Amino acid sequence: MKATVLAASVMLLVGCTSSQSTEPVPLTGITAILASPSAYDGKLVRIQGAAVVRFEASFICPAPETLDSPDSSRNCLWLAPGETDGTAYDVRQLDGKTVEIMGRFNAKYFGHMGAYGGTIAATWGKITGSHNMDEAPPPPPPPGSSANNSFKPKPLRGSA
Repeated sequence: MKATVLAASVMLLVGCTSSQSTEPVPLTGITAILASPSAYDGKLVRIQGAAVVRFEASFICPAPETLDSPDSSRNCLWLAPGETDGTAYDVRQLDGKTVEIMGRFNAKYFGHMGAYGGTIAATWGKITGSHNMDEAPPPPPPPGSSANNSFKPKPLRGSA
């Protein structure tokens, strides 16, 4: 009986530690991830890029030059805080910086207004520099989204 309980405990511990791998995660480009999102879905990835963290616009792009290009959002990842040991990683410190981050990639969630190529839930980050795009505007919402419709004038009640 003791041997069975001990064996079950060891198997449980081995199963838990294998998901918390201490193996180094290779650096992968955002472009490579977006070229084959299903291959990376749910996986721990390590990427480099230029981060912007704003209200309703937190994202990481491959380079500072891509932050404000008109079609950049699909080439970028929505940046969300991930958790390590129950503690959320604070992505706010990454705003306006070039960074290296590690986190879990989600190929099925496209961020605010569905504007991005996927999501990375950051669990670790290292600031490698800064970029001159501190006031980079968020990428525009996709055509036909509710955000694009919110500024259209609405007829007043009783008017034709």
